[in-house]
Order: sequence, then C-alpha cells, then structure tokens
Amino acid sequence: MHGAPGDHVEWAGLETEMEDTCRWVNLTTPGFDGEDERRGNYNGSSADFAQLILRLLKYLKVTKVILCAHSLGSIYSSYFISRHPEVVEGYINITGIVNLWYTGLMTFFQTVVTEYGYNS
Repeated sequence: MHGAPGDHVEWAGLETEMEDTCRWVNLTTPGFDGEDERRGNYNGSSADFAQLILRLLKYLKVTKVILCAHSLGSIYSSYFISRHPEVVEGYINITGIVNLWYTGLMTFFQTVVTEYGYNS
C-alpha cells in the first residue's frame, strides 16, 4: 500500500525485482488516482478501505497476504490487520507509522483532550 502523496507507481521497481518470487498486487487508494474517491459505497474511511481490500482478495481468490506498506499506507494496513488478522501472513512496514491504528489515534485524541480540552 502506497504512501501519500503517491500511487501504485512508487512500487514499480520493487515489483519488478519480485516478479519471479511472488504474486504482486498493487492497489491505488481511491482518490490518489486522479478520480473522486467517493465511488459506490467507498467514502474514504479505513473501514471502507479494508472492505475494498477484502473484496479484491476475494475476487483474486487470495486467502493469505503479506502486506507491504509505506508511509500513509501503514495506517490502512494496520487497520486492516487489526480487523482481519486471519488473512494476513506477514507485514512489512517501510517508513510507516508504527503505532497500531486505534491505539495511536486514541492516545493522540486523549492527549489533545487533556491538554487543550475538546469542543465538538
């Protein structure tokens, strides 16, 4: 999963190197392909992206994956792993965010609330 800004092209060199080793599937995050991200039921949330991944894996008849993520792609990957660990064989994080999605976000939110208060 690519970072932001970016798209599947940032993986082209690594994909070429790996083509004799494994099946490689690139996925461009909707909205990073020059089109509106809101398509069908997809509205840009991590849950929507996780469902997009699951639908793609089902379509390709893939039952286990090794996710490789860079930068912002690590947020989507972490969310996916936390919700669907049975599908994930391994995870490679390349300069991505190291906190688990939910834990990291809640820690940030609680810090902001504690330090600055929260007005909805």
